[in-house]
Amino acid sequence: MNLSLDFTLFIQMGLFLVLMLVLNRFVFRPMAALLEERDKRIKDPDARGLESEAEKMRLKYEATLNDAKLKAIEERNRIRKEGADRGQEIIKSAYKVSEETLSEIKERIEKEVGIARETLKKEAVSLSSNMAEKLLGRSA
Repeated sequence: MNLSLDFTLFIQMGLFLVLMLVLNRFVFRPMAALLEERDKRIKDPDARGLESEAEKMRLKYEATLNDAKLKAIEERNRIRKEGADRGQEIIKSAYKVSEETLSEIKERIEKEVGIARETLKKEAVSLSSNMAEKLLGRSA
């Protein structure tokens, strides 16, 4: 294996150095500055105050959310109770209507039975008279 070193090696080394300088200037230094600034903010006492304020806000949010859940549960229970009460009213009303209808039907049936009895009595007299004539062979 024979390696030959020519001028392209020097060109590549030069390009690499230029690239390193450009990256250092535009990428590495700004990134390091951002990380350092972030570390300063984290260690800053104001940041701790913001953390406690954020915790207070989170607790307030959770309390508000719990209150809203309780109100929603109360409202749901109230609506269910109203629905059950309304259902009972409807059932009572339907029962009353059915009782009234049933009593009307009973009265109508009693009237019709009375009429049928009267009709049967009249027909029974006529029928018994006809039967007696046929059995005795003469008119009554």
